[in-house]
Amino acid sequence: MTHAAAASAPSSSSSVPESNGVAIGASATLTTMRAAIDATTKAPVLALMVSALVWLVVGLSLTLIASIKTHSPDFLDGIGFLTYGRVHAAGWQALAYGWVGLSGLGLAVWATPRMARRPDRLAVLPKLATLLWNAAVAIGVVGILAGYGTGVPFLEFPRVPSMMLAAAMGIMASWTLATLFTSDRANLYLSQWLIAIALVVFPTVFVAARALLFDLTITGLSAVAIHQWYLSAGFGLWIAPLSLASLFFVFPKAINRPVSAYSFAFLGMWTFVLSYNLMGPLNLATTALPTGLVALSTVARTMAGFGVALLTLSLLITLAGSGTAFRISPVARFCTFAAIAFPITTVLLGLQTTRSVSAVVQFSLYSEGQAWLAMLGLYTWAMAGAIYWIVPRLTGWEWPSVAPIKLHLTTALGGVTLIWLALTLRGIAQGVAINTPSISFAQIQSESLVFFWGVSLGLGALLLGALTFLATTTSCVLRLGPRAAAAIPLAEPLPSRRSRHVQSTSLVIFGGLAAVLVSQFLVATFLQGLGRLPMIAILVSLAATYVILIAWYMMYLKYEGRWIFAMLVPTCVISTLLVIAIFPDAAMPYSIDPAQATTALAAPASTALQP
Repeated sequence: MTHAAAASAPSSSSSVPESNGVAIGASATLTTMRAAIDATTKAPVLALMVSALVWLVVGLSLTLIASIKTHSPDFLDGIGFLTYGRVHAAGWQALAYGWVGLSGLGLAVWATPRMARRPDRLAVLPKLATLLWNAAVAIGVVGILAGYGTGVPFLEFPRVPSMMLAAAMGIMASWTLATLFTSDRANLYLSQWLIAIALVVFPTVFVAARALLFDLTITGLSAVAIHQWYLSAGFGLWIAPLSLASLFFVFPKAINRPVSAYSFAFLGMWTFVLSYNLMGPLNLATTALPTGLVALSTVARTMAGFGVALLTLSLLITLAGSGTAFRISPVARFCTFAAIAFPITTVLLGLQTTRSVSAVVQFSLYSEGQAWLAMLGLYTWAMAGAIYWIVPRLTGWEWPSVAPIKLHLTTALGGVTLIWLALTLRGIAQGVAINTPSISFAQIQSESLVFFWGVSLGLGALLLGALTFLATTTSCVLRLGPRAAAAIPLAEPLPSRRSRHVQSTSLVIFGGLAAVLVSQFLVATFLQGLGRLPMIAILVSLAATYVILIAWYMMYLKYEGRWIFAMLVPTCVISTLLVIAIFPDAAMPYSIDPAQATTALAAPASTALQP
């Protein structure tokens, strides 16, 4: 059966979706084969996942320190290795190469042999790469904090750790190619292609970018264009493929449903991957780039948008059939967040490459907001879903409690949303202010402080969630706590019709109305730096939320007695009197005696207003 046909095959209760849409009966042979595969990959996968979470905590801690320094410069003042420039760069590098890199390797080492349907015969290579990769990130972060960073964003590591990282990438690329060559190359799964792109193609880009910028010492506009190309490849060939590989491999298993529109997803994947990395020079569209290069990047942006649309279509159709899985499964919930974040992230990253938008936001906080959404939104949500699925199956030990998972869900979603909104909205207003000569830089900075506080609050929430995630994962790996017979659901499945609890619902609505009122006050008082249009959009959204809550309350009036309709009497009376009171001014034409007007205008200023 081909993959396209298998993807469209209906799933039954006795089958489990396997690898991007292929449903295979859960037979004893298949269970034995999976056990043999997991036995060869268990040690490196668990080591990669736990070490990745450690780097997530380290990266968030360093970026939180840097964020606090933006609004409280005296924080940890006088410590040389904790200056803003060093901790900010070290934090981003720890997140990009520690968290993203190692967790992506963990997904690849676990999923690739499963899709190849054979045990990993080269398990020593992932183990060696794990040690070398962790050592490279540790030396690189320490080197940046010691003042030996290169100063080039996302290429900050000094020469030695960069070479170690390149060697670890080379080992994993060799392992990936060897695994693919021993598979059925005529029928490779979508996730196999995505993992191969991330582990084979991106290391080539990494080595090429470092060689061009630091070995060949290319300078000027060419160096800036190479760096922008590398940043685009970092998302299009690294973060996005690993995120999509997790979604298309883990999500169908979590909801027991094959991937929908699998052929569309396959076409979208190739369109997106082959075109997105050519969009980098468009970030420099306002500079003197060759016309042909700008035209090529423009075409690439259009094709990437087409690929994103196809991938999103497949994800959303699959998501629509998840049923109650979103309510009861943390895997399904995190994957749903990531599936929604993917089109938002790619669209907003693509918008900043247009000339009109780039002219406004290129020197603002907008780009940093999209970087946070890509790395700690799209990627982290997708990989969190994968870890929640993979670790219990390798350890044979379910998560000990549902409370830490709920806390992680709340902080992961709330923290990223707060950071993204603060940086994106302020970035747009900041870009408009920068292009306004009458506004000083000091005024722009002072209006940004409250948004920097919001970023620090969001990072604090993310750090709390990451610590909880690390502790929960470690307890599962070490098999601590009571052993559950099955996965504990986040909530009990709802019946088709449930009883309404009017009192509790009324309290929820009251709390929502109070939150809307407080939000309106805070927005009008502290967020003046957003600008007029964003302020209007936020206040209108809050007003719409207020109306929805009132309508929600009105839906429950049928559970009260008929006396409740007496509440409409004073409302009707007040409304009628209000209309009568304002009718003369609002509806009747205003007129004035021309003679009186001429006399009033001709009178001296001191007597014109007297009766």
